[in-house]
Amino acid sequence: MEIIPSKETNQSHIREPYSFLERYQRHTKRLLQALLVKVREYNFKQVAKETGLGHSTVIRLFDKYYSYDNKALPKVLSIDELKGTSETGKYQCIIGDPVNRRVYDIIPNRNLSTLKEYFRTLPREKVQMVVMDMWQPYKALALKSFGKPILVVDRFHYVRHNVWALERVRKRVQKNFQEKDRKSMKKLRYLLHKPHAHLNADETEQLNYFFSLAPDLKKAYIVKETFHK
Repeated sequence: MEIIPSKETNQSHIREPYSFLERYQRHTKRLLQALLVKVREYNFKQVAKETGLGHSTVIRLFDKYYSYDNKALPKVLSIDELKGTSETGKYQCIIGDPVNRRVYDIIPNRNLSTLKEYFRTLPREKVQMVVMDMWQPYKALALKSFGKPILVVDRFHYVRHNVWALERVRKRVQKNFQEKDRKSMKKLRYLLHKPHAHLNADETEQLNYFFSLAPDLKKAYIVKETFHK
């Protein structure tokens, strides 16, 4: 038990110590512990709604009590997603260190608000390059959180879009072919995606025949081959 003098009334009042409450605090230790656990799975707005606290209060308590175990973010940072089992979203977000080939962290969802609040809690001054797919929210996140980093589209997603573009051209031009050529074109689909250096003489002749029928297809094929070189 502690006797505390009052400056306003010149009287004293008795403060009863509580094991579940820090001195001069109105939030119990149990609430603070629950808050620090929940912010690893939900964004601040969701935690505020669930705990009955104000949004700014949740952020203030988090900044005050959270222990930053993670090291500073690396110079080269990768952002990608995977399908997981989290109840907070269909996709989880993977934060990686591609240079050292390690996973830095996994975020329960890939919502822009969640990611902004996550990176706000970490030292991120060293980040100079961000590797990601072509999803626009990731670009907005990188520019908002890391200043002016170099943005790199990872090779897998670039190749995928390259293949999709070639397929769109193939489907468009084959509609103008005669029935015989249209059926043959469908069978030749795999040749369009096969590296030109691996084609034999017969396969090259088949492709050149269809290129003569559809110049746009030849242009799309050259773009695909140029990228692979």
